[in-house]
Amino acid sequence: MKNNYKPFLKFSYRKFLSIFVKNNTLFFILFFSNSTFSQDNDSLKINNFNQLKLELGLALDNEFGEEAYNLLISKLDSLNIKDEQLIDGYEWGGGQAGFKSYLDKNIDVLLSYFNSEITEISKISEIDSTDKQIIPDSVKINEKVVVKQDTIKPVQDLLVKVSKSDVKEVEKIKKSKKGIFSGLRIGSGLGKALIKGTTLSNYSSYIESAFSIRTPIGINIGPFMTRVGYESAGYSFESSDGISESFFGSGSGVVLNIDLSKIIKIGGQNIIKEFIIGQQDYDHGSGFTAGYNLNLLMGKLPFSISISSRFNTINFTDGSGSSYYGSLSAGLGLDLK
Repeated sequence: MKNNYKPFLKFSYRKFLSIFVKNNTLFFILFFSNSTFSQDNDSLKINNFNQLKLELGLALDNEFGEEAYNLLISKLDSLNIKDEQLIDGYEWGGGQAGFKSYLDKNIDVLLSYFNSEITEISKISEIDSTDKQIIPDSVKINEKVVVKQDTIKPVQDLLVKVSKSDVKEVEKIKKSKKGIFSGLRIGSGLGKALIKGTTLSNYSSYIESAFSIRTPIGINIGPFMTRVGYESAGYSFESSDGISESFFGSGSGVVLNIDLSKIIKIGGQNIIKEFIIGQQDYDHGSGFTAGYNLNLLMGKLPFSISISSRFNTINFTDGSGSSYYGSLSAGLGLDLK
C-alpha cells in the first residue's frame, strides 16, 4: 500500500506547489501595479499643485494660504474669469481648509485656464509673424480676424476658431458684469393691518397703499448683501365709538434691505429673500419697522411679484401712548439685475 500511494502524494504536492506559485505571482503583480498606479497619481497631483504655484508666482515650499488665494483671484480677474465658488472670500469660504478643498476639486480646471492663456499667446505670436505687426491684446486679434481673414488664407480656419472662442468669452464677461443700477428695485403694493396693539384694538383698519425703493448702494457683510432703501406706507385706524380720535396717515423712512438668499436656499435664485429694518416717521408720531420681503422674479423680465410683512411700532405725539400693528401687503416691482 505504501508503494501505491507514494506517486499520488508526489503528484498532488507538485500540483499544489504549482498552483500556489501561480496565484501568488498574480497577487504580487496586482499589488505592485496598484502601488505604482497610486504613486503615479500622487506624483501627478504634486506636479499639478507645483505647476499652479509657478503660475501664481509662489515658491514651491509655500503653502496654499490667504496669499495664494488673493493671487489666484487676481490671476482669474486678469483672465476675466469669475468663479462663483470663490465669491464668499477666504475666511467665509472656510479658510485654508476650504481653499485646499476647492483646489483639490478644481486643480485641473484652473490649470486649463492658464494653459489656454499660454496657447492664446502662442497663437498671437504666429499671427504677428505672419502680418509683421504688434497686436497688444485679444480684442485687436478679433478685429484682425474680421478685417483680414480673406487675406490670410493659409491660417483662415485657425483664426476663425480663435474668434469664436473669444466671442464666447466676451459674452460671458458681459453677463458677469453688472451695471451701476444693478440691485435697484422700485415697488408698490396694497396692504392692511392684521394685528394691532391694545391702544388700537378697537379701531377699524382699511387697505392702504405702500411704496418702496431699494437702491443699488450697499455693501457685503459676510454672505449678506445689505442695501439702503426707502419705504412709505399708509395706515388707517378709525374709531369704532365715534368719540375717540381716528388715525389716518402714513409712515416713511430709510430702511436697510438685507439679502438672505445665500443662507435661505428655498426657491433658489428666483425668489429674493430680504429682511427689512429701519426707523419710521408717522403723521401721528415716530417708531420703528421690521419685516421681510419675498420677491418672485419673472424669469428674464425685470419685474417681480412681492409679498411683504411689516411689524411697526408707533409713539403717538398727542399723549395717547404707544402701540404697534402688523401688516401684510402684496404688489409688483421693477427689478434691475
